[in-house]
Amino acid sequence: MKKRKALTETKSPMELSAITGLADFPVPTPLENLMKKHEDGVDGGGADAPPKEFNLDTIKNMEFSVPPSFKIELAVSAVVEDEELARQHKELVETKSVAELSKLSSV
Repeated sequence: MKKRKALTETKSPMELSAITGLADFPVPTPLENLMKKHEDGVDGGGADAPPKEFNLDTIKNMEFSVPPSFKIELAVSAVVEDEELARQHKELVETKSVAELSKLSSV
C-alpha cells in the first residue's frame, strides 16, 4: 500500500495511465497470495526466500483442478442423428442454390 501511495504522489496522472507491460496492471492481493503459496509449495522456498515477480507465465504454468462437487454427470453422452433426416438435408443442400436455401418458406 505504501508503494502505491508513493507512486501516485511522485507521478503525474498521464504517467500513471501509460501502460508499458503486464507488470503495470494491478494484481489483487488474494491472487498475489495464491501465487506466493503456489511458489512456496513447488519451489520449496521458505519465508526467507525472495518473492518472485508476478507475471502471466506463472499463471499459465499453474495447475488448477476442479473440485468434484462442481463436476456433474451429463444426461446426454452422444448425439444420435436420424440417418434418413441427415440424407434428406444432404440432398437438399446439394440440389438447391444458396439463394434458394436462404429463403424462408415457412415459419
